[in-house]
Amino acid sequence: MEIGLGQSFCEGWIKQSGSLLISIAFMRWLKLGAQGYRL
Repeated sequence: MEIGLGQSFCEGWIKQSGSLLISIAFMRWLKLGAQGYRL
């Protein structure tokens, strides 16, 4: 039971942190793209 709960918790945390990292990377990519278009 504990292993199953821990695994599901880790998977959920990885998904949340993964989506957060993707959003941050996407925002940085947009900023870099905007700077590139300005130059």
